Amino acid sequence: MKKIILIVLIASCCFYPVKAQELGHLWEVASLNNPELKAAFSQFKVAVEQTAQVQLQDPNLSLGYFVQPIETRVGAQVGRLSLSQSFPWFGTLKQQRKGAAFLAEAAHFRFLNTRNHLYFQIAEYYYRIGRLEEWLVLENENKLLLQALKENATARYENDQGALVDILRVQMALDQAVALLEVYQDQKKTLVEELRFLINSPQTLELSPQIPAESLILSDQSLGVEANPLVLALDAQIEAAQLGESVAVKQNLPQFRLGVDYAIIQENLNLPSSGADAWMPTLGLSLPIFKKKNRAAIEASSLTTQALRESRLAEINRLSADVKAAQFRLKESQIEIEVLNKLILTAEQSVALLRTAYGNDAQDFEEVLRMHQQIITHKKSLAMQVEQMHVAQEKIQYLLGQFKVSTHAYKTK
Repeated sequence: MKKIILIVLIASCCFYPVKAQELGHLWEVASLNNPELKAAFSQFKVAVEQTAQVQLQDPNLSLGYFVQPIETRVGAQVGRLSLSQSFPWFGTLKQQRKGAAFLAEAAHFRFLNTRNHLYFQIAEYYYRIGRLEEWLVLENENKLLLQALKENATARYENDQGALVDILRVQMALDQAVALLEVYQDQKKTLVEELRFLINSPQTLELSPQIPAESLILSDQSLGVEANPLVLALDAQIEAAQLGESVAVKQNLPQFRLGVDYAIIQENLNLPSSGADAWMPTLGLSLPIFKKKNRAAIEASSLTTQALRESRLAEINRLSADVKAAQFRLKESQIEIEVLNKLILTAEQSVALLRTAYGNDAQDFEEVLRMHQQIITHKKSLAMQVEQMHVAQEKIQYLLGQFKVSTHAYKTK
C-alpha cells in the first residue's frame, strides 16, 4: 500500500512545469513558411508598389510628315514635331498619392491580422497538444497505480483477505487506462501533423509542451478592439475613400496640357530667308462637360466611405462580443481551476484516510479504487481548464491586436 500512496503523491506534485519556449519558435517557423502569410505579405508589397504608380501621364510625342509639302512664304513645310504633357488640376496627384499610401497601410494591417490569426491558431494547437501530453502523463501514472493495486488485491486474495471481484474491478480499470493511452497517443500525433501542415514545416515536429497552470498577465485592455489590425485597416481604407471623394471632385475640373510644336521648313534657294523652322508653344484644357458621369463618380466615392464606416462599426461590434465571450471563458476557467485544485486536495486526503481502512478491511477496496479514479478525472478536467484558460488569453490578445512577436522574415526596404 505504501507503493500506491507514493505514486499518488508523485502524481500530485508540480502539476504543470514552467512553460517551454517552443511556442515562440513555432511562430517564427510559421512566419517563414506559412503560404497564407506569404500571400498576405505579397499583397502588401503590391499595394506599396502601387503608390509609386501615381505619377503624371506620359508625355505625348508625335511626328508628322507631309506627303505633299505645304508651301509657305519661307519655304515648303515638310513635317511637324509635337511634344505635349498633360497636368491634372492642382493638388490631384498629391491626394491620389495619399490615398494610395493609405491603401498600402490597410494592406499592411491585413497582413498583421493574418499573422496574428496564424499565431492564435498555432497557440490553440500548442495548448491542445500540451493538454494531451498531460493526459498521457496522468494515464501512465494511473496505469502504474492500478498495476500496484492489482498486485495488492491479488496478494490479499491469495491470503484469503480479499475478494476475486476486487481483482476484476482493477483489471477493468487497467484495460481502460491502456486503451485511453493509445487513444491519446493517436490524438497527439494527429494534432502534431495538423500543426505541421499549418506552419508548413518540412520537418517532423517533436513537441512536448509544458504549460503553466498560472494565468498570464494580459496587456492593457483599455484601448479596446480599436487596436485590432482589421479595424485599423478599415480606418486606413476610410481615409483613402475620403481622399477619393476629393480626387473625384478635382477630376470634375479641367486638366491642362502644355506643349510645343516644331514645324520643319524645307530650304528654297530661290527664296530669301527660307528654311527657318517654326516653333509654336501650345496650351490646352480639357472640358469636363459630362456632368452626369462626374457627379456619379463623386457619389460613388461618398457611398464607399459610408459603407466602410458601417463595416468598421460592424467589425468593432463583432470583436467586442468575441472579447466579452473570451473574457467570460477565461474567468470561468480560472474559477474551475481553483475549484478543481481544492477537489483534488480533498480527494487525495480521502485516499490517505482510506489507505488505513483498506489495510484493516477489504470491503473498502472499491472505495479506494473509486476515489483514485476520481482524482484522475479531476486532474484531467484541470488540464482541460488550463488549456481553455490559455486559449482564452491568447484569443483576447489576438482580438485586441496585442501580439508583440516580431516577424523578422517580413521587412520592406
